[in-house]
Amino acid sequence: MSLLIKTFIKVLCLSLLLLQPMLAMPADSDINPYHATYKAKYNGIDVTATHQLVRKENGVYLESSEAKSVLGKISESSQFIISDQGDLKSQRYSYRRSLFGVTRTETKDFDWSNGQIIYTKNSGSKKLRLETNVLDMLTHKLQIRRDLRTGTLASSYPVISRDRIRDYVYEIIGQEILETSIGPIRTTKIRRVVNSNKNRETIIWLADEWDFLTVKLVHLEKGERHQLDIIKGRVGGKIIIPLKRIVETPL
Repeated sequence: MSLLIKTFIKVLCLSLLLLQPMLAMPADSDINPYHATYKAKYNGIDVTATHQLVRKENGVYLESSEAKSVLGKISESSQFIISDQGDLKSQRYSYRRSLFGVTRTETKDFDWSNGQIIYTKNSGSKKLRLETNVLDMLTHKLQIRRDLRTGTLASSYPVISRDRIRDYVYEIIGQEILETSIGPIRTTKIRRVVNSNKNRETIIWLADEWDFLTVKLVHLEKGERHQLDIIKGRVGGKIIIPLKRIVETPL
């Protein structure tokens, strides 16, 4: 695979990373539906990304995201429930990438009663051991936002990534009033922690007053910078509005 294609795939994947809404709450009824749209550029080509969460029947939630351009599309979805103990329990995660005429698919079906995940990539599948409290690529962001609401982050988050469980670590950098295309928004700024020899960094800005919805993401790797920014969004039926600007008047 050429470097050009790898970089383009990374831009689309980062747009999915940006879109994970920050809505995990202690109770089932506290999870609000939402819809958000973001923008980025790749070598002058516009990339748009959308994300939404809806509640289906019987307390099942469906979280879906999509990033696309004229060159292709990447989509992701997670179906999950909230357990009686308030934990996020994935039921099915799916990923589909269609770029330059080549399609790749991946699914993970969570069988909690038998402690296993059925991992399918394209036409092949295998069984993986399902550990307690493991999260998928989307739901681990929901858990991060639950923790942010209490002002703390866990030491790490066990995430099933492809066919392996990996520990994802984040840290809070601070608070910032961020200028966006919507206007100024009060945010919490976090960073994913990786080994220094990885030569990469991901920083995310989350809207404090809008269920910690992501409003900006910057990814730096090997001298390259990729950035995604919110265009518009709606949380719990309300359109995201900016902070009121304070206009100073002369004495």
